[in-house]
Amino acid sequence: GIHLLKEVLKSDEKIVTVAITTQGLLNPEIKEILKQCNDLDVRIFEVSEPVGKQLFETDTPQGIGATIQKEKREVLPDSSGTFLILDHVQDPGNIGTLLRSAEAAGAIGVALTAGCADPWSGKVLRASMGSAFRMPLFTDFNIAKLKVMKNDGWKVYGTATEGSNDYRGIDFSKKRILILGSEGRGISDELIGLIDESVKISMCQPVESLNVAVAGSILLFEMRQ
Repeated sequence: GIHLLKEVLKSDEKIVTVAITTQGLLNPEIKEILKQCNDLDVRIFEVSEPVGKQLFETDTPQGIGATIQKEKREVLPDSSGTFLILDHVQDPGNIGTLLRSAEAAGAIGVALTAGCADPWSGKVLRASMGSAFRMPLFTDFNIAKLKVMKNDGWKVYGTATEGSNDYRGIDFSKKRILILGSEGRGISDELIGLIDESVKISMCQPVESLNVAVAGSILLFEMRQ
């Protein structure tokens, strides 16, 4: 779509190919995108409307789409700030929303364990509103990498409902990692053992839990303070 392609052009990501429908060529915004892509020597293909509907995932496609080449990140961050880990979060909308909140709250990176939804799926990209192209993103994050970060002075926080402290009374001034677990099961057992302090968001009864994207967004902005 138009918005995401504009965001890609603002980022360091490499656009490999662009597909454009005959109808899309009439859109002034798309014409401007194509001009920028031509300047970057991107391969551009014109396709028919039926082919475009097969290529583009949305119900009402805007007539343009692209493939981009992602570079896999290996070097973990060493600067202070908030580093977010998503553990087996399976809803693409939640992942995209959390990427957007992480960028808005000034997080320095987001990691996903192997059980998470594909961070490059269309639903994640659209929910992130472009943040997926700008946030340092680490896929297939594992317990060994978390142990390396702990040994380097990072303090690990995780969300919980029992035996935890209200987030409003916690000092988040150190290098900090926030782990958010899956929508149904929470944080996996192997990561729970590495949490230094569990945090909770107090709620009015009878509500017992928040959507993971809502809870994560609240905590990300609190940690920014």
